[in-house]
Amino acid sequence: MIETKSYFSLKQIALILFMGFLMSSNSLIAKETPDTINGPCISIYSRPVALLSDYPSFQFGVDYKLPLNVRFGLVLGYGSFGNAKTDDAVVLDYSLYEFRPQVQFFILNKNPKLNFGLGVEFVYVDIVSHLGKGKYILSSSSTIEFDEANYSERRRLFHFIGSLVFKPKHHFVFETYLGIGFGSKYIEYNEVENATHYYGGSSWISLPSFSKQESSIGEQGGLSATIGLKIGYRF
Repeated sequence: MIETKSYFSLKQIALILFMGFLMSSNSLIAKETPDTINGPCISIYSRPVALLSDYPSFQFGVDYKLPLNVRFGLVLGYGSFGNAKTDDAVVLDYSLYEFRPQVQFFILNKNPKLNFGLGVEFVYVDIVSHLGKGKYILSSSSTIEFDEANYSERRRLFHFIGSLVFKPKHHFVFETYLGIGFGSKYIEYNEVENATHYYGGSSWISLPSFSKQESSIGEQGGLSATIGLKIGYRF
């Protein structure tokens, strides 16, 4: 059974709403003047905000823009450095691989200073990490604490994504983007050392609970979001 879950916090939602307001505001005040980039072009860039996530990764991307206001992109990510963190365990080491193909259509191509693109992004992320002392939820009445364990997570996501592209006279690439969508992730714990089970309901009197405690393992589905910057060079 797939559990429903949101992958982003209230702070991330507020940031997404702010970025959406900024992007829509710039779109409304944009002046309709001839575009300075008419032909196809290739851009290479990095997405530094990914370094601030719970599992930091270096994301490198390539975009190819056609004269018909269509852009195809591919973002690859890798992480095995930095201080990864989770709420329930100590991360001793990890590796992360991700693959993000994109397609976008531009709707403000006649403005010389900025452009606005709408499109979709498909995401596949594979995370493998070695955890120190921590815990995970097996069911609504059972929690497992451990000294060490191997953790794996596979994400498959789909985002509707919007990009605000600033177009300076030179070849510098600077964009803001945000996306919201849905997807699923599958979580496993393996080679768990010194596992200890704790069960709820030990008191002879208890109050009813109206919230369902979700399991930490298995497949989970729900909403997903992405937000960040693209900085690079356009040929």
